[in-house]
Formats: sequence, structure tokens, C-alpha cells
Amino acid sequence: MYKTRVEFIDVDKSLTAEDGWVGFDMRWVVNENTTGTKLAAIGYAVFPTGSEHKVHRHEYAEEFVIYMRGKGRRICGDMEYEVNPGDIVHTPRGLPHGLKSVDPGNPIELFCLYIGASTVESTGYSLAEVPKNLKKAGDDYRYKTQIDRVKPDEGFKAGGIDWRWVIDEASMGSEFGALAYARFAPGAEQKPHRHDHAEEFVIYTRGKGIRIHDGKEYEVRAGDIVYAPKGTVHGHRNTSGEPLEMWVIYAGAPSLEKAGYTFV
Repeated sequence: MYKTRVEFIDVDKSLTAEDGWVGFDMRWVVNENTTGTKLAAIGYAVFPTGSEHKVHRHEYAEEFVIYMRGKGRRICGDMEYEVNPGDIVHTPRGLPHGLKSVDPGNPIELFCLYIGASTVESTGYSLAEVPKNLKKAGDDYRYKTQIDRVKPDEGFKAGGIDWRWVIDEASMGSEFGALAYARFAPGAEQKPHRHDHAEEFVIYTRGKGIRIHDGKEYEVRAGDIVYAPKGTVHGHRNTSGEPLEMWVIYAGAPSLEKAGYTFV
């Protein structure tokens, strides 16, 4: 099982200001080079105040971003809006977007997910012009949300799991993948299952527990990031006295049904 942590990954020194990566660090915790995936990349970035990612686009991948710390000003298409800790945003492929860190002394920390391609180059990355006549967007902007605005999936409740589809085909029109937040109560268990049409990536954010992966059990804890290829039998069990929380990413299918989710 591929398992890593942000602190084990080096900063990508090939990303330059000339190409729009101005003053911030990016670490590719998952991409084609680390796991062999062709469907996604996960980057962890820290934006010091004043740093920015210039307006750009990806012709072959959509982007999900999870904001954990700091405030920023984001452009997406012809809209401009503020991002704060707890915000999750979706950028459809081909839509110009960029980000600037604006909170004095408080850097932005985020996870950036490319869905549909596994390297910067294969996303079709290119700089783009800043759209003219930008309009201000509020908290009701269709491509931005927070966990508490998303209803739990009733299908997971019986197992003691609070599972919320934060970005998927139904909620934001995603094409290639889905993003879910999951909270396992102490003792909660997700039975072994597989999905033959989607790879899975998990970012653990709180607690510790057991991950079942191809018949073996592995301890996982906050800060771990794991990868499961299509068809891998896997599941979770919270063996601790506190909640086990995580982000679950599907790459290759934009919903549970299209992933081919099946218990085994």
C-alpha cells in the first residue's frame, strides 16, 4: 500500500515564477511519479502573504482545492471571491483561475487536487489572461462550499459514519472525480469493498484507525495520505476513542455509483 506524509515529500523546485508559481512551495504527495496513477495528482502548498499563483487554466483536468489555513483572493472565470479556512472549491477544466495570499502574517495552507491528469504537464497547464470586468461572488457561489453546508449521505449513517459528498457530479457537475469528507465515530467501520472504475486517495486529518487494504491491515493516523488503485479491496475501522476524519477522493468517476462501489 502506498502511504506517505507531506513532510516526506520534497518541494518541487521546477515550478517557476515565470510559469506563474510566484513565491510559494508545492509538494506533490501523489502524482504519476509517486504512484503510477494517470488520473490524479495531490499537491500540498503553502502560500506566504503576498505570494500568488497567476491566472492559468488546465484544459484536461478539473481542480479541487481544500483550504486549511489563511485567507486569499481567488479568481475563477469572470468571478472573484475570498477564500478562508474550511472552504472547498471546484474549478471545471478550461476555466481560468488564480489565487493570491492576502492575510498578513498568516500563510495559506491547502491541498490542490488535479482530477483527470497526474502531472502539471498532462493537465494542459498554461497561463491565461486575467478576465476583464471581474464580478464579486459571495458565499453562495456555486463552485465553493464548506463541510457543514453539505448533507450527510444517509447510506453511511447506519455504520456510524458521517459521509458527505462535498464535490461530485450532482453537486458541482464534476467530470472526472469526486471529493467526500468522512467522519468515523469510535468503533465505526466501513466494510471491505472495491470500486472498479475509480482510484481512491485518502487524506487523514484527525485520529487514528485501521485501513484494510488487499487483505492486510495497516494503521493510519492524521497526516497520512494513501492511494488505492482501481479494484483494490479496502475498508476502514476506527479503533480509537476519538473520531477518525478524512478526505476521500475518487479519480476516474464523479459519483459513488459510477465508481462501481461494491461490497466484497
